[in-house]
Amino acid sequence: MKKKVLAIALTVALAAAQSVTAFAASSSSNTVVVVETPTKTADGQSLETNGAGSKTENVKAEFATGGAATAGLPEKTVASINSINNGADVATAVGNPELAGYSALTKTAAIVLQDKATGAVADKTASAVSLYIPNLIEGLKNIKILCYENATGLWKVIEPTAIDYANKTISFNMLGSGTVTIIRK
Repeated sequence: MKKKVLAIALTVALAAAQSVTAFAASSSSNTVVVVETPTKTADGQSLETNGAGSKTENVKAEFATGGAATAGLPEKTVASINSINNGADVATAVGNPELAGYSALTKTAAIVLQDKATGAVADKTASAVSLYIPNLIEGLKNIKILCYENATGLWKVIEPTAIDYANKTISFNMLGSGTVTIIRK
């Protein structure tokens, strides 16, 4: 019985230890982001590393999960996040008519960017982030990133810096911590 419990505990620990987030990429500020905390999005998609952790990074990224994903956010923002995750029209969810016709390709994910040396939130410098999106397929058009920037308190549409359909990754620059979703028209 003890061996069975130990085997199950080891299996759970190994599964939790697998990388599942954003991979390292340098930005115009020479910042490199590596996501270190494994997570899955609310709809079961994983955001993965791409094995680029061998570089020297000065910013790390972690996904906030559970209650931490919305802790401290204004009630209206939490309502917008919940609406997006429940399939609402993006323009209606965030109150931006310019987003009419856009729908979310993914559920939202809260990304926390921190200075690796001090642990302080890195919200002054644009940091390059790349996300692995399993349902990113060739032919999707007008793909953008919708980001609620914690530092500004505003929803912002970010143009991707690269879309790699073969590897299912989207790269973009993010200013500090925030909540992101991939949108398409």
